Amino acid sequence: SRLPPGLAVYTSADGGQTWRQAGTAPAAGTATSVAGTTAGTIVLATTDGIEVSQDGGATWTAALGPLPASGLRYVGMTTQDQGVAVPADAGLHAVWFTRDGGMTWQESAIP
Repeated sequence: SRLPPGLAVYTSADGGQTWRQAGTAPAAGTATSVAGTTAGTIVLATTDGIEVSQDGGATWTAALGPLPASGLRYVGMTTQDQGVAVPADAGLHAVWFTRDGGMTWQESAIP
């Protein structure tokens, strides 16, 4: 199933004390995990891939790279530029890494 078009995205700049509508979610599969950076980038893992917003949720772009066809289960950003994503299919024995704020992802096999 896909996210309904126009689903609101809310962000907080004060640790969750207050929230504001920042935009609408992309219609790219079912959301499974979300991560953000202090620079305002939001990275959304879905059953179809990864969507990235560099303007706090106002607009979205599909991430580049050979992402798993089964989608992603988890995404996390460790810095503004670096992050990791875990595929929905654990049998792939790999994780995906980004070094450009979530825009491009590369597979890293787990032996």
